[in-house]
Amino acid sequence: MAKYLVILFIFFSISISAQISLPRPDLLSSYIPKDTTTIELDTFSNPEKYNSLEDMIAKSKEQINDTLATIDEYLIISNDDTIRIMDTTYSIHKEYRYNYIRKDRFELMPFANVGHTFNRLGYNFSEMPTLPQLGARGKHYAYKDVKDTYYYWVPTPVTEIFYKNVINRGQLSSAFFTTNISPQFNFSVGFKGLWSVGRYVNNQSDDASFYTTYTYKNKSDWVGSKLQYTSQTITNDENGGLTEMALNNFLSTESEFNDRARLDVNLNNAESELKGERFLYNNYINIIKNEKDSTNHHVVVGHKYHFENKRFKYDQEQASSFYGNTLLNNSRIIDSMNLETEKHSVYAKINYDKIGKLHIEATRLNYRYFFPIAQFRKDVTFPNKLNPSTTLLEVKWNKKITPKLDVKVNLFRTLDSVQYSHRYNGSLDYTLNEDMSINASFAQLSQSPNFNWQLYQSNYAMFNWVNENWEQQETNYASLSFEHKKWGKITATGQQISNYFYFKNSSETPLTNYLITQEQHTDSTINYLKVKYEGELVLLKKLHISLINTLQYQNVEGGEGVLHVPEIIARSTLAYTNWVADKAMYLQTGFNFKYFTSYFGDSYVPVIGEFASQNQLAIGGFPMFDFFFNGKIKTARIFIKMEFFNHDLGKPNFFSAPAYPFRDRVFRFGIVWNFFH
Repeated sequence: MAKYLVILFIFFSISISAQISLPRPDLLSSYIPKDTTTIELDTFSNPEKYNSLEDMIAKSKEQINDTLATIDEYLIISNDDTIRIMDTTYSIHKEYRYNYIRKDRFELMPFANVGHTFNRLGYNFSEMPTLPQLGARGKHYAYKDVKDTYYYWVPTPVTEIFYKNVINRGQLSSAFFTTNISPQFNFSVGFKGLWSVGRYVNNQSDDASFYTTYTYKNKSDWVGSKLQYTSQTITNDENGGLTEMALNNFLSTESEFNDRARLDVNLNNAESELKGERFLYNNYINIIKNEKDSTNHHVVVGHKYHFENKRFKYDQEQASSFYGNTLLNNSRIIDSMNLETEKHSVYAKINYDKIGKLHIEATRLNYRYFFPIAQFRKDVTFPNKLNPSTTLLEVKWNKKITPKLDVKVNLFRTLDSVQYSHRYNGSLDYTLNEDMSINASFAQLSQSPNFNWQLYQSNYAMFNWVNENWEQQETNYASLSFEHKKWGKITATGQQISNYFYFKNSSETPLTNYLITQEQHTDSTINYLKVKYEGELVLLKKLHISLINTLQYQNVEGGEGVLHVPEIIARSTLAYTNWVADKAMYLQTGFNFKYFTSYFGDSYVPVIGEFASQNQLAIGGFPMFDFFFNGKIKTARIFIKMEFFNHDLGKPNFFSAPAYPFRDRVFRFGIVWNFFH
């Protein structure tokens, strides 16, 4: 961990010394959170204030030449040019996102150790990739994709330090730094490091992720470029869960087994690793830019080059009967699948007041999916690679029809029959009044299976397959939501899935993992309904006590039990929120409660990094209570929590997946600290 601390120290030192030729503000020394939600600004969606990113930056520069910089001038820019403000406020939503993946885990069930995988409690098939990916989906929750890597524009240098303790020994920490070296050039760099030993045998987690970006535009704003580079390695010791005898000991009330290291596991010498490197370069030219009158006309053309190399490796020092027979006589198992993705894209962006915002993009995509060993089987010809290529066309349109109605439409499809896929989706946002809004969205998708579903090779006999005759997974999605500032938000979502791709655990018991098959359910259609409510109820206004609720109902019909979700997921937070210490600290403390009804949760299969459907052992049906004490002092947010403090108040029947117990009671603390220099 010493290298992580050194990197944190270097980033902090750089941020203290780095300055740009803009006034140094006494920023945020008394900034009071006025809103509990993140402020979102789309590049062209707020024309009365900012007609474009360039206009936003120009107006910000005008302000800071005469006055101190303010928080709304520190901008985070996504890959699709959506802009949001650096949010240093504190709210209960920050508590929900203060974790390893920095996302709300309402539909996820963590495993016992930080940095391991999550079981699914709910699905949104409209957000799943249309084109095939590497696979090993259980390893990707913390993997930073293109949409998770941001660009910045800041009037002064900014540093963010993140720290949180983990399970048993280790730490989770990250550091981020960005600065505008000049008004035309921004640079950012970040690093995340994780080491967590965990309480069970062979359960250690490691994560080392590095990323850097830059944005540039010339002084006349006619030419610009953006670049991002990421390097990520996520490593987990894989123990395969508890043995059958250890499970009986875990479920007993004998105190000696409260020391989880006494419980035997199925694998003592296995490790999985997901490693990836990505390079994305985007350069563009403003061929039309009309700023002479009140109209706003922009035409931008550009080119993007995207290259990514991913590898998933399963390494086991000694083969185990837990996964059945091996094909070769080697005692050691080293399975490795690799995917290289290369994209060349040309695009045009048109922003015209009368037609709205239009984005047209054509892409040539080449895959190289392969296994280092040509074949394990000696009796049949078994391929070790797939090299498909395809051409893509994507069209995005966004128009504010009236001040109250905003329309978005996205069309995406491949132009050949071999890798045919498409995604057609859109949304309508209508503001009824200052307090209430309505959103309706739809999607129709035709999706290809991931490469590890099409082809896989392993020294374990049961993990070898080739699927050539598969049909596209077809998904129809529709959603309608109503949101009221006082009464909350309710969303109803219907999803219809045909030809569902999944892995199946066909073992006699889900506690063993050696009969895993890849399946496609073609006989019937899966109908999946979700109804979700989110809202805050002020119980005692004078005492600053409120109740924040999230409740979700789910129902699945069809598919003969291949898609499993709990019927009810509930999360409630009873919180006291107020300024304390003569308004020096913004405090929120209280209790979190989470519960989901029992269901046939998928079993985890470490050898392929996937979850497999099973119909024999149910998990869930136990409450989880946390106590938290969080506060904000200037730009530092402090988090203190006792997680699952009720773990020993009932029967020890808490599991994240079959054979994988959830974590015991644990004390967690940490901090997120932003420095504006």
